[in-house]
Amino acid sequence: MRTFLLSTGLAPNHLLGRVQVGPTKVYEYLYLGSWQNSSDIANLKTLGITGIVNAAAEYKILQELACKAQNRERKSPIEFDVCFLNLYDDDRFTHTFKSSLNSAISFIDTHRQRGGKVLVQCNNGIERSAAIVLAYFMRQEKLSYERALAALRNRGVVIHPNSWLEAMLEDEDEDAMSDD
Repeated sequence: MRTFLLSTGLAPNHLLGRVQVGPTKVYEYLYLGSWQNSSDIANLKTLGITGIVNAAAEYKILQELACKAQNRERKSPIEFDVCFLNLYDDDRFTHTFKSSLNSAISFIDTHRQRGGKVLVQCNNGIERSAAIVLAYFMRQEKLSYERALAALRNRGVVIHPNSWLEAMLEDEDEDAMSDD
């Protein structure tokens, strides 16, 4: 876990011509989003985000922002804890998914217990980060994969796990139902 000091003036609200959409609230302390959401420091501050789970291996917006922050005067510093999972959007790391998931769950629970809030993000916020949030939701609510997926989608959460993530989450059913 690394801590970065970032300033609110570093990230634009519109990137590459796309309108940025805020992260989706799953619980009062848990949000799901994209790399664009993690780069909107002002919005993270408004939401009270204290930690970020970066599920994307190939895109490191937080590291880029930290480097920029070191070269600029910080007008209003914000401290974020960051948990890097380094998951790719294919099945290269199926053997480490469970340990990455457990790290993310521990990170989220630590922030929740301290009264903090966590943004879980990847590139688009609908596959890898959504899989982490879905598995967390499965454990919290003691639901099967199918029921948890339906419940989150009924709340308006956009989740489109790819086939290898879907298989990993279906394997989570037993853990979700047995966790205390």
